[in-house]
Amino acid sequence: MSVGNVTQAVEFDKAGITLVLGNNLDLGGDGSRNGTGKTTIVNALSYGLYGSALTNIRKDNLVNKTNNKGMMVTVNFEKDGHQYTIERGRKPNIFKFVVDNKDLHDIETDEMQGEGRLSQQQIENVLGMNLSMFKQIVALNTYTEPFLALKANDQRDIIEQLLGITQLSEKATILKELVKENKESIKEEEFRIKAIQEANEKIHESIKDLERRSAIWVRGKEKDIQDAKLGLKRLENIDIEKEITQWKKLEEFNEWLTEKTNTKKELALAKRTFDDSCAILETLVVEDTALENQTCPTCNREWDDPEHKALHESKSEQLAKQKELVNKYKIEHDTIHKTYEGLGVSRDKPSVHYTSLENVYEHKNSLKNLEEKLKDKEAEEDPYVEQIESMKSNALQEVSYDYLNELDRLKEH
Repeated sequence: MSVGNVTQAVEFDKAGITLVLGNNLDLGGDGSRNGTGKTTIVNALSYGLYGSALTNIRKDNLVNKTNNKGMMVTVNFEKDGHQYTIERGRKPNIFKFVVDNKDLHDIETDEMQGEGRLSQQQIENVLGMNLSMFKQIVALNTYTEPFLALKANDQRDIIEQLLGITQLSEKATILKELVKENKESIKEEEFRIKAIQEANEKIHESIKDLERRSAIWVRGKEKDIQDAKLGLKRLENIDIEKEITQWKKLEEFNEWLTEKTNTKKELALAKRTFDDSCAILETLVVEDTALENQTCPTCNREWDDPEHKALHESKSEQLAKQKELVNKYKIEHDTIHKTYEGLGVSRDKPSVHYTSLENVYEHKNSLKNLEEKLKDKEAEEDPYVEQIESMKSNALQEVSYDYLNELDRLKEH
């Protein structure tokens, strides 16, 4: 404080008298050494314990004049086996409350704000008196109004504090505060439980919706499996390999029938050509015979003319060529006839189910696809089961009334 920037320590727990000597330069003379510093010590104790001096001096005026900064007051004391240390300072403002070497608050702000106020209340609870009581029974001084001069209300406050009545009031205040906090905690817990219940209800609705979708999916799967099995059964009623064999036989039959038809047409044409050539040959034979008998082939009269010989020679050449043609046509006819006879008289037409071989292979592919589809469909798993189980095990919250019941018991207590 104003003693200067030198640490001054006073031990109040030592027996004997503490002599305070100082030189008051403001007075001078013999009175200048009348123990300057006594008020400083008690003011420092009051400031250290309560943050205020005994007098009404401004706090900034407590700072020493030498440096005008760095004021620090430290009070160490012991109570009920616990060691307490209080540190207060100005410029900068510092407030520390240490209990058993454990720093409860380290605040660089005004001591009457926020946590500083709570710490001061803790200190007064430890001391068992407030600043007014301290001034009346501990630090008696001429600056504090005497007890008998105080107003009735102020006297009553000090008497109640001395008799412990204020402790009852403080306990009643604390109890009232606890009841208020209990009610607020009950409301908060009820709101929390209600929020959990509402959230669970929404989750239950979501689970029901998923279960409904799951049931639809299962029914759809069962229907698809049933349809696939019916399709397989219908397709398996037809022996597709036998059908393919029958269709190969039918193709052979159609080739045979086409060849037989075409051969029959060729045979008819060859016979007609052969018959026509034979008819021409007979005509040429008659004409050649007539010319050989010197008879006109047209009027059957005897014909003895120089031209007769030339005509007879020409007709003989035609006859020879026609004979060659007849032999040729006969060979062709016989060859075709032999081929026709070799094809056989008749064959049984193979019976088939489908109208084309393409439909047969489509049947085979459909059978294969249905078998794969049935296998895949049977292997499918319900996509909603995992979601439902996850929501039941993770999303749903357990509603516990233990804490609320404990709060109710505390309220009744």
